Amino acid sequence: MKSGQKVASFIFLLLSWSIPSNAQSTPHFVHKATLDLSRIFCRDGDDGGKPRSLVFDGKNAFIGGANYENPTVGIVKIANLLDGGRDIVSLEKTRFRAPSQRGYDSLTFDIVHNHLIASYDSGHFGTSFVRCIDPDSGETVWDKTGFEAERPVCADVDPVGDSGKPAVAYLLYQPAKDGVQMKYLSVDKGAPISPGAVIRPSPQNFRGKLQSIAFGVKGDIAIVGYGGIALGNRAESGNGNKWKQVNSEASGTSSVAILDDAEVCMKGRGAIILTGVGPGGSDLLAFSVQNPRSTNTSDMHGVVQSINSCDVQFRRLDGSTAELGLTSLAGNEDGTGRKWSDRPPEDPKKPLSRVVCSKSLWFGPDASKQKRVLLVLDTMERRLDVYEIISP
Repeated sequence: MKSGQKVASFIFLLLSWSIPSNAQSTPHFVHKATLDLSRIFCRDGDDGGKPRSLVFDGKNAFIGGANYENPTVGIVKIANLLDGGRDIVSLEKTRFRAPSQRGYDSLTFDIVHNHLIASYDSGHFGTSFVRCIDPDSGETVWDKTGFEAERPVCADVDPVGDSGKPAVAYLLYQPAKDGVQMKYLSVDKGAPISPGAVIRPSPQNFRGKLQSIAFGVKGDIAIVGYGGIALGNRAESGNGNKWKQVNSEASGTSSVAILDDAEVCMKGRGAIILTGVGPGGSDLLAFSVQNPRSTNTSDMHGVVQSINSCDVQFRRLDGSTAELGLTSLAGNEDGTGRKWSDRPPEDPKKPLSRVVCSKSLWFGPDASKQKRVLLVLDTMERRLDVYEIISP
């Protein structure tokens, strides 16, 4: 471990599937809309064959594309999403040519300067980037392209990462021997910020590959790898960029995988922290997996059950469903839309062994700060679903 880096200890969680009787504690997810993106992200489009990443600024949604039979990828803006989202504009200056299955891996938003932050892992450290983008023109504000023997697999804005102020955090592609390495850039200029952080779940449970990162509004963190999700609560002020285990223990690296033998979302944002949504104002974890049909999960107490991998799942931060009346969304709530499918629309007979249900998630307030919104981007179906969260 390099000098100057902070070390954070994590606990891995095994998630469960059970429905308790106390349903009144769970907020209601009102399914407001389903948007078909198949005419935008397609073989003949200019922004990618499939959508991959997602962010919402309280008014407008932004979706980044990936190369699936279409080498040009870009970012699409859906203006006034909560009012119908019919004004869809391609930010042409964000377009570039990407290798097969590569594209905008993550999108996030810098609310201080009103800018998009995008990350791209090209497969080579010399051409990968973290980039700040004007959300109206698509112009590049600052750019960090080319890394020394490292690749930024994903990025998000850490609300307190720069001595209590927001900073851009990005994860390196492969976990190091001593943990997962996370580095920081300033939100205004993209300048490196020291120190970074070394996060210590069990790296072997990530199967050597990381997928996405998401921060809660207090700086709590969710990291997704091929083999699972690591969660950490932000340590008390004055401890720098450190986290502690979700069971409130301040140290210890003994851990187990979250989704045993199951792959989480390929890219985008496969897990997010829903701040203040759970019983008594507690935080929840929302996540999506990409295994065909179903996968086994278990919580910290070892209870193992099966879930439908096409659904979006909800859990407490200990992996349990205690006091939750709703533990998943299927995509057809309130008579809007239809269930998320494990069959690609263009090839409904494709063998299940070759099908994945991959989603990217976003949670945040609307522009008025009066509504809380959950967005679900289905990569395979090229579809965006909008939910408003109503507290009980």
